[in-house]
Amino acid sequence: MLVKIVKRTFSGAEYCPEQKVLKLGGEGSTGVETLEFELPEEWAGMAVTVHVQQLDGTLPQPVLLGEDRCLEVDRMFTSSEKGLWMLRAMDGNGYCAMTRPARYECYETFTADGDTEITPSQYEAFVAQVLGAANTASQKAKDAQSAADRAEGAAGEAQKAKVAAADSAQQAKGEAESALTAALSQSNCVVDGGNKKYKYFEIIVNNVEDLEVRNVIFWKGANMVLEGCKNIWFVNCIWEGINPNGVNKIWTCGIRLRGRMENGESIWCENIWIEGCIFQNVWYNPYVNNGRPQDVSDAAILP
Repeated sequence: MLVKIVKRTFSGAEYCPEQKVLKLGGEGSTGVETLEFELPEEWAGMAVTVHVQQLDGTLPQPVLLGEDRCLEVDRMFTSSEKGLWMLRAMDGNGYCAMTRPARYECYETFTADGDTEITPSQYEAFVAQVLGAANTASQKAKDAQSAADRAEGAAGEAQKAKVAAADSAQQAKGEAESALTAALSQSNCVVDGGNKKYKYFEIIVNNVEDLEVRNVIFWKGANMVLEGCKNIWFVNCIWEGINPNGVNKIWTCGIRLRGRMENGESIWCENIWIEGCIFQNVWYNPYVNNGRPQDVSDAAILP
């Protein structure tokens, strides 16, 4: 698992991981995950140690990272279902920097038959199971090759397969867009769109905190509304072709900031950061706002 440490300077130096929470497998597991740390350039050549505070306050012995800056996850983390971790960098000349403590979680497990380690007989059974599965897979591969040979020249079946593949691709695209929509409603997370186009109509983000959205192309939607959100970062995102999508009475803008009601009080947005973003081809909608459409359309951000 790549864990990138970034330096933020919004109101002073702050080192923190991109991930808000590390998911490290089951409680008590070892070796199922390796953390590969990508450190700030100024930490090059420094001694960097990993520190953990378990849920009950236990502080295991810190571990010094090697030159590869990797650490295999063991019971230093997983002996507790959750806890905090941080890095400390020192150069021997008085410099000492620490990352902001971040959370890690392990899902709950239970001990099977009182064993804490796998027995030789259990391992032998596992090996036999793997060999059996390999033989089965080999036979299935031969059967599949025979089926492929028989299917050669069947143009009609090939066309059906092509249509099915196109449908699957469209379904996968829809599922990816749905997953991104769901991710935008989660607090304490980082959403990286991989610089791919994300088609949407209207996005409502309500009561979300500590969300970082990067490398997303918001494509041909009408608007995105943030309602009472805090500490939201948009980094290297693009809003392109914003338009009403055939709906006359809708505002057209990149981002709209609104409040939300809680216990009869209005909660407004705070700390919305936009870095390296582009808003282009935002449409003007003449049918909104009772004769003053210029106030609520053709805008990058509506406060």
